[in-house]
Amino acid sequence: HMLDCGDIEDMRWGVCVAEMQTQGRGRRGRQWLSSYGRNIQMSIGVALNMPMADVSGLSLAAGVVLAQYLQDSGVQDGALKWPNDIHINGKKVAGLLLEVKGEAEGPVKAVLGVGLNLDMSETLNGSISQPFTDIKSHLNGTLPSRTTMVADLTERLYLATQEYQQKGLSRFLELWTRYDLYLGQSVEITSAANKSQGIYRGLDEQGRLLLETGETVKAFSAGEESLRKQDQNV
Repeated sequence: HMLDCGDIEDMRWGVCVAEMQTQGRGRRGRQWLSSYGRNIQMSIGVALNMPMADVSGLSLAAGVVLAQYLQDSGVQDGALKWPNDIHINGKKVAGLLLEVKGEAEGPVKAVLGVGLNLDMSETLNGSISQPFTDIKSHLNGTLPSRTTMVADLTERLYLATQEYQQKGLSRFLELWTRYDLYLGQSVEITSAANKSQGIYRGLDEQGRLLLETGETVKAFSAGEESLRKQDQNV
């Protein structure tokens, strides 16, 4: 059956899980491709009593949850790529997309989209523009049931949203450092209009990326900017 996940916007907390997506979206309007019945595509709607400007860090918190989940599941070398991708050995395994509606001073409704590659063996490499991998490849070909994985992720993400609303981003930022993919490396930040190069110095307390360029440090918000290592195209 076709399922419209838009209804979760009307709930204080709701989860929608799909067997596949026909209009899956990533950041900057990119398409998220997934074969039927082989991966995890879920959207989480949550009502937050906080200003809209304070909600953007929720995707960072969710990224930490996913990174920890992969590690706990026996997947090694998972790393966070700011603002909301997870890579294994330089290949994308998961992505997040946060959309927020509501009043500037709150309350707001956030919808967090999560895409996790479990088994991409039937996906044509040429249909995806960047290197990718899946969980199956890093668990000797054996996967837990998707039902079990979704239940575990839902519980973890629910607890994370509650902690985020009550205590903010600070604890998640401490954990982020453990998984930070490009920390201390030469990177390039690009947007539609600008390009900046420098040394990636981690995140500030608002979750903004810190880029050291010469004698100055610039802060970038997780909007339309993209991060990549200077010698890579991802």
